[in-house]
Amino acid sequence: MPRIGRNPPQRTPPTTDDGSVGRGTRWLRSCWLVAWLTLAGFLAYTGIGGWPADPPAIDVTPVTAAATERTAAIQKIQVGQRVVGRNPIRAEVESWTPDPATWQRLDLHMAKEHGGSLWITLLRPAWWVESKGAQVGGTIELELAEMGAWGPAEVQRIGPCPAIASGARHPVVTGTFRHETGPDSRVISLRLESQSEATRVTDNHPYWSVDREAFVAAGELRAGETVDTMRGPSRVASAEPFAYTGILYNLETTEHVYRVGSQGTLVHNTCPGGNTGGSGSSPKPQYGETPGGRPLTKHYAEDTGPQRNIPGSVVDNTIDKVPGVPAGGGKTVHYDPENNITVVTGDGQSIVSAHKGQPRAGQH
Repeated sequence: MPRIGRNPPQRTPPTTDDGSVGRGTRWLRSCWLVAWLTLAGFLAYTGIGGWPADPPAIDVTPVTAAATERTAAIQKIQVGQRVVGRNPIRAEVESWTPDPATWQRLDLHMAKEHGGSLWITLLRPAWWVESKGAQVGGTIELELAEMGAWGPAEVQRIGPCPAIASGARHPVVTGTFRHETGPDSRVISLRLESQSEATRVTDNHPYWSVDREAFVAAGELRAGETVDTMRGPSRVASAEPFAYTGILYNLETTEHVYRVGSQGTLVHNTCPGGNTGGSGSSPKPQYGETPGGRPLTKHYAEDTGPQRNIPGSVVDNTIDKVPGVPAGGGKTVHYDPENNITVVTGDGQSIVSAHKGQPRAGQH
């Protein structure tokens, strides 16, 4: 079970299995966890103290467990909740936090090559949803390399973004994934010396190796190798194949990590060879983005943005605060008279320009 945030949403909707059949999709092996109701197997933690304001590229500062830890089965975790897990590789961490005012929730279904199903729930910015042309009943192309799947996904629901749990220092769950096992699902039973029960996980799910200072596929961990837990370093006792058929689970978080097992062992939400923050997973605009997740155009990132030095938070606030007025060339103009700021957006709310003052000629 993942350990959820100290202040999770008060009501957790029941998980429903939708057996609708999507269109065919290409499929890669993915990394997943098995949820066993008879085991305290998969945990995520919250309530942990802060970290340095300017951490190194790889931060291996030890973390101790808090007295307020709570646990939940991984299948109970919902988007918008927070889990504990600090990614030692800080370059992978997302700079944004979902904003319910400008983000949406999508429920998707993908069909696997062997006939099974993959059910996906994502939180994404409204501009991302718009850029994908997402409509209920239609399909969108996803590249979920880090989750092991890509291709057309059936859009089953588009709704408002839920409230985001409090606790700004802990990562937000931005995606939940569950799929049926198939011929490519190789599950192992991983035991730690400090943990009485085994954790069942696909053999390519990455664990943080304290010894190697890197994420290592579970199946490649050696007996005696040290992994990172909330109780301190712990050594691997064994990793044995385990026959399993059923549903497997994974999460996506803004840190791209979370903690599992009764000891809270640090794992990644990607697979070896996967693309953290791939184009269909976490939105990664080519020229950067605002704090609210809006993509920057080349013109803004390399020209007008640096010259005019208007903070991205001000750009986001202007767009959120002021209804846009359509302009030529598919652009939209937002003018905030209170702060005397004009922002021009393009397709998918991409930031074309921003300047102090009223809209200029041709921007009305």
